[in-house]
Amino acid sequence: MTPEQTPVLEASRQKNRIAEEIKQYKQSETFTTKRPNSQISYSIDIKQFEKFCQTQGISTLVELKPQDITNWANSMKNGQSAEATVARRIAGVKSFLTWAIAEGLLKTDFKPDLPQFKSERPVPKILTPEQTRNLINETLQNKDKRDATLVQILLKTGAKTSEIVELKTEDILNVSGQTAVRLATGQMNERTILLDEETEKIIREYFDQRKPKQREAGQPLFTNQRWIQKEPLTRQGIWLILKKYGERIQVSSLNTSTLRYTFAANLSGTQSERARILGVSEHTAIFTDQLIAKALGKVLRPQFKSVF
Repeated sequence: MTPEQTPVLEASRQKNRIAEEIKQYKQSETFTTKRPNSQISYSIDIKQFEKFCQTQGISTLVELKPQDITNWANSMKNGQSAEATVARRIAGVKSFLTWAIAEGLLKTDFKPDLPQFKSERPVPKILTPEQTRNLINETLQNKDKRDATLVQILLKTGAKTSEIVELKTEDILNVSGQTAVRLATGQMNERTILLDEETEKIIREYFDQRKPKQREAGQPLFTNQRWIQKEPLTRQGIWLILKKYGERIQVSSLNTSTLRYTFAANLSGTQSERARILGVSEHTAIFTDQLIAKALGKVLRPQFKSVF
């Protein structure tokens, strides 16, 4: 590098200083210890914030003022972003600012002065008994029982997407002569849920179709069948499968959350028991019940009973 190039490079670094600060944050323990989904979400939010700063000529956190973030929030709202989206992005930036204060990159904590947005959870979709049975029947049309097994486990356990992609063959258990599935293996919310006869029969057929090696311990329970190497089924793969069946039964945007809420809406027991089965805290279970109550009042009859 020549002496003439040095000032130009330094000017470029100063111009992109906020990008460097964001890069440091994403390499920090504060960021890397967050859950993978949170890391993805925060990365997207902070990238949007970085772009806004560039348009405003803000090159470093030292230049940042509370009004700048207020202006960013207003620009998102004016761009027709949902209030929940704006709230989520502000939360992502707040995490970044908290780290920056701890690192001494930001001298004043102005987070309390930032705009407050109420992020209300949308009312969940819950399948009616007819839609549930139609979904099950559609999956049973396939000779290969992978999709039928996937949908059965989602409907009969309320499993999260993250739990489904982690399932291994050994997570299908025999408990006192009854088939069960173990979710969140090795985590604090690990639980074993007994399955009904319909699900047990479909799982047995699914296992019978798999090659001996694919039934060995350590093998993924669900694989992407389009790939020759039988790679584990991904989140995207699950989304595509459910989207396909949703179109067939005329339920738009069918996803794992829809099936989880459908399961929860049909789940009896005490608050503590419900929380344990869903793999959440009792506080979260109460909040889930509140959302279900809204959904039931909108789309289902009050006397709606378990379809299972």
